[in-house]
Amino acid sequence: MSVTDIPSIDLGEHPETRTGLLTATVISILWVVAVRIGLAPVINDPVNLVTYVGVIGGILGAAGMLAVLRWQDLGHSPATQVWANYLADGEGNPTEYVRQGTYLHLLYGAVAGGVYPRLFYLLGIRADLYATLPWSLAVGIAFGLLAFVVAMGLVAVGVIEMDVDGQRVGAFLSLHLLYGLVVSAVVGLYVPVLSGVL
Repeated sequence: MSVTDIPSIDLGEHPETRTGLLTATVISILWVVAVRIGLAPVINDPVNLVTYVGVIGGILGAAGMLAVLRWQDLGHSPATQVWANYLADGEGNPTEYVRQGTYLHLLYGAVAGGVYPRLFYLLGIRADLYATLPWSLAVGIAFGLLAFVVAMGLVAVGVIEMDVDGQRVGAFLSLHLLYGLVVSAVVGLYVPVLSGVL
């Protein structure tokens, strides 16, 4: 079998069905976790179990954001537009890539959730603050604000196209605060509940 015999996979078509979306999300998250585990000896930094709890919190936080977008009829996730502009043909209508945008949103939500405990560890914040309720919720608000600032930076450079009016920016901020609170609530269970079980 030569390289030319290997079938190509159109990245834009994979998560078009619900089953494909779920499968793609799980496989992608497992891939990210595997890469991080593989890098552990190279960067001399073993993976802590709280990282996996953060990934789960990130998925739940991203799913919460998507649920509020849908419930409040705020349109699709900006990740849908990112998929249409950068991962598809570049000229597609974002509404044609809602499932793919959902996949992308869940994926980077999971990755950011995994970064959450590591970031605060590197900043010197004690685990009893970022991985123990109720203190983790305050840290989660800060993380949500940081995620909002990063997202607005992507808006400023044109990666995410968004009308920058007070209502839209307020909704965008609220969604990122929700994300930070969900991630921090899940990670906040680590010290008091999960560390004894895991």
